[in-house]
Amino acid sequence: HRSTGMNFVSLNKFIHTTDSRMIQTTKDFPEDFPFDLDYNSGNPLGVGWLQATIGHGVRSSSATSYLALGYTARKNLHVLVHAHVTRIREETSRSKRFSTVEFMSRSG
Repeated sequence: HRSTGMNFVSLNKFIHTTDSRMIQTTKDFPEDFPFDLDYNSGNPLGVGWLQATIGHGVRSSSATSYLALGYTARKNLHVLVHAHVTRIREETSRSKRFSTVEFMSRSG
């Protein structure tokens, strides 16, 4: 996600009356209520602004981002329906590169 990912991530344009108080709480009590600008960064604990997956007035999703025409023709993309991913394996423990997906079909 973040601001450079495939899915659009935007902030809510409606500001609630309690928003400023919540943000002030993160400043007054950062140990108890840490501010988290991007709770999609891998560390979701904290208080932050409400985010939505909407860009240019259109909802963004995994389907619209990764299954658009430019991606479905890729040789390394295989789409399985009625499958449930059970584990994704890293190539090495520190690589953050994944090449193996274990899954189970609906029939088991």
